[in-house]
Amino acid sequence: MTEPDLDDDELEAVMASTLRWLFAAVAVIAAVMSVSAAARADYETGNELYADCTAPNGENARLGFCQGYIAAIADAAHQSSQVPTLGVLGEVECADKDVPLKQMFDVVTRYLAAHPETRNIAAASLVAHALAEAFPCK
Repeated sequence: MTEPDLDDDELEAVMASTLRWLFAAVAVIAAVMSVSAAARADYETGNELYADCTAPNGENARLGFCQGYIAAIADAAHQSSQVPTLGVLGEVECADKDVPLKQMFDVVTRYLAAHPETRNIAAASLVAHALAEAFPCK
């Protein structure tokens, strides 16, 4: 198979098109990597969680990660109510199954706002404690 003969203008056009495509691909990869690095859902401290939970409107990814994190901790803490000696980081919550995520989000966000002196503690511990305090087992 022989390669087609291209004049200089055609070769330049093909190379320019290839470079544009390559540049676009690199830009997309860089954008995805920067979002992935900035929007993480593994919070070390309450400060990081609080920053995402109180992100301005329009930063839906940050708010979504915050809500997802709270939902995961709430689910684990609620499941622990079946075997209270296990708990989640020593905390057990007994919220009714009908308590919406929005309410749990509000409970945790208000707790973090009211207790800035504790926000250096692990986020999971703070979420579990806030939920156990708001929804104690009877």
